[in-house]
Amino acid sequence: MKKSIAILSTERSKKIILAALILAALPVIYYGVPIGQDWIQFFKPATLALVHGGNPYDIRNFHNAPWTLIPFIPFALMPTRLGSVGFFLLGFACFLYIVYKLSGKPLVMILFITSYPVFSCLNGGGIDWLPMLSFVTPAPISLIFAAIKPQIGIGIAVYWLIESWRAVGIRTIVKNFLPVSLLLIISIATYGFWIMNFVNKAQVTTNWVNVSLFPYTLPVAFYLLWVAIKKRVARPAMAASPFFAPYHTLFSLAAPLVALFDYPVLLAIASAVLWVHGVFRAIILG
Repeated sequence: MKKSIAILSTERSKKIILAALILAALPVIYYGVPIGQDWIQFFKPATLALVHGGNPYDIRNFHNAPWTLIPFIPFALMPTRLGSVGFFLLGFACFLYIVYKLSGKPLVMILFITSYPVFSCLNGGGIDWLPMLSFVTPAPISLIFAAIKPQIGIGIAVYWLIESWRAVGIRTIVKNFLPVSLLLIISIATYGFWIMNFVNKAQVTTNWVNVSLFPYTLPVAFYLLWVAIKKRVARPAMAASPFFAPYHTLFSLAAPLVALFDYPVLLAIASAVLWVHGVFRAIILG
């Protein structure tokens, strides 16, 4: 009986904190959601190009998979301010859903939602919450999300490859990877070899927004992936991706934070360090 009451209490607390976080966002929305630089400059124009039958890769600095833009269509067609609010709410809801599914603990939810990578992603109009949905969806859907941004999805993609092989072998690999493979083939046939746009972007390691320490982070990446495969737990693989990348922004460091969801003290420390780093960079770089 006591155990049942405790479970009910925990579930109630989760719902309360979920509601509180949503309510906490309402004043921000009321007094002015940030327009979101990346949304206005890259993702909205690319989405409109897609809608009107153009090539989204004609938009400078759009490098992601073309299906990235599909959920953005309603917001791109709205007036600028209204579309920005909708885009912000979608990103906020997805971040909240991710931490709720992976942890659900009130303290962890607060620490994650208020972390600098999440804050800066929502403020800057980033989309890292979209590929992070690969953390809470099953294959093959997970792989479609993962392909949107390899800095976020490569780790979980490798994990699904190994787990698919362990399940039934080649048949499961084909089943899980066929949908994303078909999407890649169709998109390349439609827009050309757009993947090179991403490769070229990754080579711009001198861009001031790039916080990657590649190749020095490769040992961390391989270790996390090895732990995930050996223990058959996905969380370390989710965290590994940015450490493989020669290019990523502070937004993408939301992914490694998921590895700390079971360690709230470490999550708090990591969040504090990232806030100090982010604010320091903002002051120094203007």
